[in-house]
Amino acid sequence: MYLKIVKVGLTIIFLFFQVIGFSQSPETKSKNGLVYFYGYPFNTKYEINQISQIPGIMRAEISIEWKDVFIDRNHFNWDFIDNNIEIWKNQGKTVILRFMTANNSTYSTSSELIDQERIRLVGEGFFSDFENDTRKDGYELVQAQILRENFTSIGKDCAVLVSNAKQNSSLLRTNPDIKFNSNASYLVQFDYKILQFIDRKEAGSFKIVFKSKSKEKVSIFKTSYVKEGELSLCTSEIKLDSIEDYFLSIEAENISDCLIDNINVIQSSDSRGRRVAFPNYFSPNFKSAYIRFMEELAKKYSKNPAVDAITVSGIGRWEEMLLNANEEGVLDVQESIFRQWKAYGYTDVNYLKNVVEWSIDLSLKYFPDKEHILQISPMNNGYENEDFIYRRAASIAVSKGVSIKQNGMSEKYDIWAATSDPAFIMNRYRNRNNVKRYYETGGQICNNTLNAMGHPVSLFNRVAIDGVNYLFLYKADILEPNVQKYFSYFDSLIQKPSISTLYTKLGEYPLANRKKRMPHLLDTIVYHNNWLGIRQYEETEAKADYSIDEKTQKKGVKTNTNNPKILFDIDDRVMYNGMSNPILTVEYRDTGIDSFSVYILNRYTCITEKVSSVRKSDSGNFLKKSIPLGRSLDVFENHKEVKPEIVIHDNQDGYEFISSVVIDFVPVNEFRMSVISESNVAKKPLILKDAYDTLQRTIPLSCNKPVSKAEFVYFDNEFGTKTDVYATLQLVNSKNTRVVSKKQYYIGGDNEVVPLPVADNMIPQQAILTVFSGKGQVGAYSAGDGEMAYRLYSYDNHKSSDFGYENGYLDVKEFFNGFEFSPDADTKNIEVKKMLPDQSEMNIEFSVSGNTIYFQPQTKGRYRIILNNQTLNPISICGLEGR
Repeated sequence: MYLKIVKVGLTIIFLFFQVIGFSQSPETKSKNGLVYFYGYPFNTKYEINQISQIPGIMRAEISIEWKDVFIDRNHFNWDFIDNNIEIWKNQGKTVILRFMTANNSTYSTSSELIDQERIRLVGEGFFSDFENDTRKDGYELVQAQILRENFTSIGKDCAVLVSNAKQNSSLLRTNPDIKFNSNASYLVQFDYKILQFIDRKEAGSFKIVFKSKSKEKVSIFKTSYVKEGELSLCTSEIKLDSIEDYFLSIEAENISDCLIDNINVIQSSDSRGRRVAFPNYFSPNFKSAYIRFMEELAKKYSKNPAVDAITVSGIGRWEEMLLNANEEGVLDVQESIFRQWKAYGYTDVNYLKNVVEWSIDLSLKYFPDKEHILQISPMNNGYENEDFIYRRAASIAVSKGVSIKQNGMSEKYDIWAATSDPAFIMNRYRNRNNVKRYYETGGQICNNTLNAMGHPVSLFNRVAIDGVNYLFLYKADILEPNVQKYFSYFDSLIQKPSISTLYTKLGEYPLANRKKRMPHLLDTIVYHNNWLGIRQYEETEAKADYSIDEKTQKKGVKTNTNNPKILFDIDDRVMYNGMSNPILTVEYRDTGIDSFSVYILNRYTCITEKVSSVRKSDSGNFLKKSIPLGRSLDVFENHKEVKPEIVIHDNQDGYEFISSVVIDFVPVNEFRMSVISESNVAKKPLILKDAYDTLQRTIPLSCNKPVSKAEFVYFDNEFGTKTDVYATLQLVNSKNTRVVSKKQYYIGGDNEVVPLPVADNMIPQQAILTVFSGKGQVGAYSAGDGEMAYRLYSYDNHKSSDFGYENGYLDVKEFFNGFEFSPDADTKNIEVKKMLPDQSEMNIEFSVSGNTIYFQPQTKGRYRIILNNQTLNPISICGLEGR
């Protein structure tokens, strides 16, 4: 779902608050859709040609390891990129370029470039920084000892040569526990500082030697020559033979005084998924080489219109901000890799500032006219502060107009991480028109062995609900007809301005696939449920029993003795954005005379409340029960999942068959609005002193319509902290004072606009905006009068008489929030009723403004207006303007 930004009061907005975030961003005009990304290197020219001709595929991302372009210091090879750009250009389509500095093997950086530029690799190996027990790291000091000196700027200790024999002074060797594989290649790297040669007239060198334990005279070695006074990296790759008992020795020749640190021995491989290694992104050597690469890349493609975007690179595996390469989850390996990063300068802030932001700025510098995309996958597998890293990286990118992308998408994405940062962040920036938002699937839909990707409908719905513009698909899915047939559905969904119905259709939904293309797969895959925003999930006493009703062939889930409950999780982002007048409708099979109950987790009070109890009548039919939920789905948190929001319990007096659960609502923040009150130009930050301090502004109002949204501009001056803040909006009239919106803004970016959507019918005389519970040096920007800067909005309305009338009911065909009557109508004594999906009615509260009444935004449907027991027709409805 791509939602265009509200264009209200454009002239005022342009002139107003240019210092801070109330100013508008330029609008992106590209059509949303599906993107093919190259599964490097598994692409044939025939397949790429075939995919490029599929109408539903809007763009392609050409992914390639940078070693295949940057061969060595003096050689570049652009053939693969040029040939593939031409394929897409011939179809009138554009490409995104991604260059992987760490992919699925040791050498995503060319070995020649590593030697020439002395580029350090980080990867699984035998690593020691001499800060811990060296023997536990796999090494024995021979003619060396630990010295409390730091010549690499990180850490405290290094190894120092203590013997100065002219030939073969062995500094250290691997201990007997370390085994090297026969016929394998090993990359040996360590930092060194040469203080003095023994004989300055002769060359000095390090000798990296693999010696046989059983055959004294058998060895394999390489010599690396050094200079007196030199501080650098020794890097050497050695291929072993069939002997199985080698140990490694590091020897110094003609060196009387030297220091070494950060030794690592990596079994190197070009095979996919083995010994993945990263260049040290903190190293000046890597950065200078990467600047050279970007310079040449820009000369080649910066003016090429077929290249419309660059993926920010030089930041992690697959350029996804992943710094851990161990898929097996072996704790020792994870800790070793993280230990290496810390030895080379990793801290959360240093990584964000001097790797991620440095790479973003470099990309912007060399490609100023292209879109740039930052892939902000969380740093999983043992890293701390994932939410901090993810949100700070996103705010850096968005502040610079850089698009954001999350890889690993599935229908279950929001439950894979406890904090659900990707979904919350995509939602946070969904209305930033100067940046696009991307998802990439975590696997193949047609190879759904873990039932993780979901049915194509559910997966595509999950993408749309976060306001994402583009979805990257694997080749196998793009070429699979039984996935391909849903492309038109995705296209229609992703272009829509809003989603106003959440649902889950319970049951098993098999999807056939082509066994000829993938003979290792079954003929069909069974997916559980088709859903949008309401996910049924399992826990103790809530294991799903999927079934089909024999009479109607309706699918559903049954309860039983051991599993009396059916649980549902409502999408937290939809609730955070504001849901006006949500109506829950449960469809059930009416067999037996037992009962079931429906419970709702009131997200405002955090209390699970029974909202309905249904007594069945044994009609044998499928019936519906509709339940108005009021404000119970208001959500203020924006960093964690809370569930279940819906519980259906069979009361253990019989069994239930539930076929679907639906919520109809109006998305509060998805319609055009106009400013009704605002402060003047922002000046300086107002900072919350502590968690108990508050910032508050009281705003007198003279409007004749309800408020639809408030905004303030967030101040954050503590980049290295998990900052947090809350805000509320109270509305006041002569009869009532009530909180109509409360929102958290967790780890926000400085200068970002924080919206507080409002679903209320009050026509206020006063508004009170409060910012509180600050964590870190946070607050809000001030206006010229020294008080908090703000904006208040109300909906733009158009008057429409395009509604039907039958049997006393108005048939309203659009979203709206009011009725206009003739001047002589008695608007204070009317009743307004809405027909619900189960044909029952609910009363609608409203406020009166002259001959117009206003209420919470309502969905299209059937309404009845009653005055003195007679129906009354309005002159027009107050329709809401789509963005």
